[in-house]
Amino acid sequence: LLRSPFDTYGRATALGVPVLVMHSRDDRTIPPELGGRTLRHVIAEVQYEEATGLDHNDWLLNDPRMRATYLDFLERQVPRDPPGWTGGPRFR
Repeated sequence: LLRSPFDTYGRATALGVPVLVMHSRDDRTIPPELGGRTLRHVIAEVQYEEATGLDHNDWLLNDPRMRATYLDFLERQVPRDPPGWTGGPRFR
């Protein structure tokens, strides 16, 4: 990732949407201080959650607390029944 020309931080500042950043303290590939902990300071609307005991390729959503955080974040961003929805097709 450090050799990648992708401007992660520059793009993160321009997101303009709520973002959930999840990172593990035990990530040996991208340490939190080079990833999630830094990104949380450059994203305008961010919720940062940190797990423990998981490495870079471990599935964060296997952790019950992280899964609950993820589902709660989604529910707040995309309610099941948006205001004004009458029960018809939601997507075209």
